[in-house]
Parts: sequence; C-alpha cells; structure tokens
Amino acid sequence: MKNKFLLIIFILSFLLSPHLYGQELVIHCINIGQGDCTLIQSPSGINMMMDDGPPSGAAHLLDYLHTIGVNYIDYLVISHYHSDHIGGTNSLVDDPLIDLGVVYDRGWNYCGTSYDDYYIPSIENIRETINDGDTLDLGDGVIARIVSTNGNGVLNPPFIDRECPGGGQNNENDFSVAMVVEYGDFQFYVGGDLSGLTNGTYTDIETSVAPEVGNIDVYQVDHHGSYANSNQFFLDTTDPDVSIISVGQNSYGHPHQSTVERLLATSVIYQTGDQYGNIVDGDIVIRTTGQSYYTVNGDVYYLGSENVVPISDIQNNFNSYNGHSVNIEGVVTVGVGILNPFSTDVYVQDGSGMGINIFDLGLLEDLVRGEIVKISGTVGEYQGITQIYNIVNVEPISSNNDLPDGKSYQTGEIDDFQYEGTRVHTEGQVISKTRIENGWSISIDDGTGACEGFCPDSSYVDVDNLIRLGIDVLFNGVLRVNATGGDTTYAVIIADLGDLDFYPGVDPDENKTNLPKGFVLYQNYPNPFNGTTTLSYTITSYHRSSTDVNMRIFDLMGRRITNIVEREKQQPGYHSYIWDASNYPSGIYFCRLQVGDEYQVIRLSNEK
Repeated sequence: MKNKFLLIIFILSFLLSPHLYGQELVIHCINIGQGDCTLIQSPSGINMMMDDGPPSGAAHLLDYLHTIGVNYIDYLVISHYHSDHIGGTNSLVDDPLIDLGVVYDRGWNYCGTSYDDYYIPSIENIRETINDGDTLDLGDGVIARIVSTNGNGVLNPPFIDRECPGGGQNNENDFSVAMVVEYGDFQFYVGGDLSGLTNGTYTDIETSVAPEVGNIDVYQVDHHGSYANSNQFFLDTTDPDVSIISVGQNSYGHPHQSTVERLLATSVIYQTGDQYGNIVDGDIVIRTTGQSYYTVNGDVYYLGSENVVPISDIQNNFNSYNGHSVNIEGVVTVGVGILNPFSTDVYVQDGSGMGINIFDLGLLEDLVRGEIVKISGTVGEYQGITQIYNIVNVEPISSNNDLPDGKSYQTGEIDDFQYEGTRVHTEGQVISKTRIENGWSISIDDGTGACEGFCPDSSYVDVDNLIRLGIDVLFNGVLRVNATGGDTTYAVIIADLGDLDFYPGVDPDENKTNLPKGFVLYQNYPNPFNGTTTLSYTITSYHRSSTDVNMRIFDLMGRRITNIVEREKQQPGYHSYIWDASNYPSGIYFCRLQVGDEYQVIRLSNEK
C-alpha cells in the first residue's frame, strides 16, 4: 500500500507541475500614457505590479484591471518616486474592487506633491524597503530578482534627489529599482528610469547592472527610450529579442531616435504610444509557459539559441514571423556561390518538408550543398521570396548529406507559390533551351504545360552538350519565384548535375539513337582538362535494383591504364567521380562505362 500511495503522489505531482501542465506567466505592459505600469501575473495566481503610471493614466489602469478580473495585487514595487511611476498609487488604494498587499520601494524619501500628498499617505502602513539582491518568489517557478537599487553601489548616500532638501548630487532616476523576472527559459527586465550615461544630470548605472541582468528575452526599455538610456554595453550584454517602450505624449522627445536605432539593431520594438499621444501597440501582453516560446501581442518568439523553428511554420505563418529572429536547422540544397558569386543566396530545407532562402551580403562559406547547418537570422521577404537575412550565426553540423526528394508535380502545375524555396520534382520533354545572362533557361513539358529550369553557369552543368531538344529530362531542384509588380515567374534551380536526370525519349539526333537505355554517361567536365576532371553518369529507373558497374580509362593505344569503378553494384541514380590524371602525360584518353550488359565510351583530352 505504501508503494501504491507514493505512486499516486508522484502522478499527481507530475500532472500538477506547472511546466508540464503549460500554465502561463502573463505580463501586461499597460498603456497609461507617458509613464510606466507593468502587471506580472504568475501561474500560481500571484499578481505583482511594477509602478502604476501617472495620475492621468489611473482611469485606464483601473478599467484594465477590472476587465481582466484583477481584485488583489500581492506586491506593488515602485521603481522610483517620479509622478509618472507613482501617480496611480492612491487610485489603486482607494478602489473598492482592488485590495493591495505589500508596497516595496527603495526607501529614503523624495519631495513633491505626488510623493508627499498622495503616495506616502496611501501606503505608509504597508510600505517596505526592497534591497539589491532580494528575490520575490511569485510561485510555480516564477521569481523576480532585484538587480539594482539606489545606484547599484556606484553612488554614495544620501540617495535623495539633488532638488530635494537633504539631497546629494544625483537625479532620482539613478536610484531606480531594477528587476529581472524569470520563468523557466524566459527572462524579462524592467528598470524604471535607470540611467545609461554620465553627464551633469545623470550617472551611468546601466553598465554596472548589465552583467547582473545577463541575457534576456524581453526588455522594458529604461526611461521611455530617452537619449540617456539603453547604452550599447547594456544592450550588447543583455541582447534582448524584444524591446517594449512605454511612452505617451511628451515634450522630452521620447523615444529618442538614437536610442531606437540601438534597440532595432538587436530587437523588435513594441511601443504603447508615441510622443504625440497616438496609440501605437496600445496595451502590450506577453505570454509564456517558460518553455520553447513566448508571444507578444500574439507574435511568436522562440526561447534560447537551441530552439529551432520548423521552416514550414515560417512559410505558412509568414506574417507572424516577419521581422523576428529565428533559428532553423536543415540541409543546404543550393550552396554558396551558385546563384551569386559576391553574396550569400542559398537554400536550406528541413524535415518539415519545406525550404527557405538564406541571404547575406557576405559570403558564408559553410553553406555548401549537402551540409546540415543551424542558422540564426531574421525573417523577411524580397520579391516573393521568403528569406532569413541579417545572419548572426551559422553552425555546421555534418557534411555530404543526401538531399531531400522533391515534391512531385506535373510540369504545368509547378507554379505553386506555397512551395517556393522547396525542392520539387517534375519531368518532361525538352522543348527549348536558351542562353541567358549567367546561365541557361531550359523548358520542359509533359503535356500539361511548360516548366522552366534555370541552370547557372556556376553549377558547372554542361547544358550545351547534355541537354538536347526532344530528350526526356527530370528536374529535381529548388523552386524559386520572382514576384515583381503584378507578374510572378517560377523556375526550378538546377544547381548541380544531381538536380538532373535523363530517361529514354524522342531523340532527333540520329547518331545518338543507339545510346544505352539503362544509363547516361555525361561528357567529362572540364574537357579539355589539366590534371583532374569529373566523370559522371546517371543509372536510370530502367534498372530497378542494383546492377554491376565498371568504369575504366584507356589510352589512345587502347591500353587500360586505371579503373575508376570495378565490378561495383550500384543503385539507380546519379554518380560522380574525379579522375586525377596529373601523373599521366598529356594526350587523348577514353572512358568506358559499362552498366550491366550495356556500355558507352567518351573521349577525354588531358592538356597540361
């Protein structure tokens, strides 16, 4: 019975575990105008509020709390004593529908009507001092770490504003309480009006606080985006993915353009309002279970560098990901240097069955065909192509991997915008091939309509010799779109010989009619060559299972000089080998490929 009882307790604890049960931490950055007010709701039911905004925002604050059903605030934490952070306190205390537990602030004192006449009389019986290093336990794994009070050790007492009786040399902003709220893998920072530079009015506190804060996901921007805050060291150290600016009509120029530019370099910005009093994002709500991801007003952000987003999620939910940072992991299907010799324009496909374009102004040399990589960057779009750009990290995982099979289409149905960036598979008869800038355009048709293939020169596919009118060709490459103006065009990228296959078909070239039916031996490339050349062939589906293959090299006198492949059983598909002839003299050689009972010979020219 004892073991059975323990098992029941274990099952109950498993089911009630907040992370497994998926309970949410909800953070409300309430649009109270020019000021700050943040409500943090733990899965345990504890409500903590950081600041309560200016007096002019109290009506909206109370309406908002009533609407979401808040009737008790366990902890009210006041960052500092300016009226745009404490102006709603007496309204909270006086509201008959809301009870207030403990009010934490930085101690000491201030001067002014909001502090003397409204704040202190309202909270003097429930007021407690909070200190740097304190932790508030909000239950179910949610904690709030206090990372700064009264200047974080940078300043000396008295911690009273310079304009107040008994004050020292510093501004009230410098004394702000700052905290980090943590839940599982999620971190949120809020720090009042903490200063980020030193001049005649302010002292830089952010720089000393940043290492204590560490990496965060969401940054409630210090001092409403003032020029004096969010310094570069602080942003480099905390590296937020999302920045939230609580701001309203003001004459200070909040948020300052230089601060916005720094924030945009590391994060996506949300704003409650603007300096003219217009609503931008309004009330901003963050939700998370502390695992995998969080949302900001419904937009999805993934937690941690190890969390990988399926490419199909990005392609199918572009509006949710546009402008957001993501991590993906997949195999490179079109490698660097194929589409653009000067910048990175490649494709990656993952196990979700879809691919995506990777673009960067630099050449990311790890992005080679067949490499499995993890990539971090920002989602965007260019001429209909969904991209990941602003690449911040490329992590190679393994090389020489097989590419995914293409999604099968008839040639006339290839224009499927949903699968742009994804490998597709179609076959038909060659009806045209045209030399265009930097490559070839090849058109095939299976009777349902034409499909275009684009073969860049840098793919090293010898289109001039391999592709003839009337033969049956299979494309198995990445679908690329170009949507400019009202016109959208589609083409399958032929990035390598492996993206082509050949099948017996109508061949108008009479001297080719006796070619083997079971395989295609391609002309070596380059030819003529100097020392090394590539020999390649495709065993077609005519051979349904593995068959014996021999590939041998003969000199001009018919003497066999080496074996490339010797009595090897091979499956249908594309095969390629490099012959190093650097130890052989210049001259004419022959390559004889035998597959089963059929053979074909090509002429090679080694010119040193």
